[in-house]
Amino acid sequence: MVLFTDTVIVVLTVSVILAALWMTYNLLSVAYAMYLVRQEERQEQLQKQQSLENAKRTKDHFRGLALEALKTPEVQNLYNALRSVPYIDSKEKEARAQNNKRKKLQAQLRKVVQDGNVRNALYDMAK
Repeated sequence: MVLFTDTVIVVLTVSVILAALWMTYNLLSVAYAMYLVRQEERQEQLQKQQSLENAKRTKDHFRGLALEALKTPEVQNLYNALRSVPYIDSKEKEARAQNNKRKKLQAQLRKVVQDGNVRNALYDMAK
């Protein structure tokens, strides 16, 4: 009877130890997975922030080039004309006429300013 009781106690002890090890392993694997997810989120946030900074730096660069282009009288005249003819999102006849006039001004600006990024900066400034 003592041998049976000792065997049961040993078996139960080993079972409890194995269960504790298995639960510890699962807990550590979940914690590691959470760590990887958080690290990936931090990396994505950092990349997003760097991307926004690069976009802002690029936008500022082309805005500076656009300001330099505005020093020429021809570009200045076209820019002022674009500012006076805003785009209208409508299907009415007057709106279409104004948008056609704006398209013609943009075509003239395309002939004068070759770089599309500088033209886009000018369009943004003319809004």
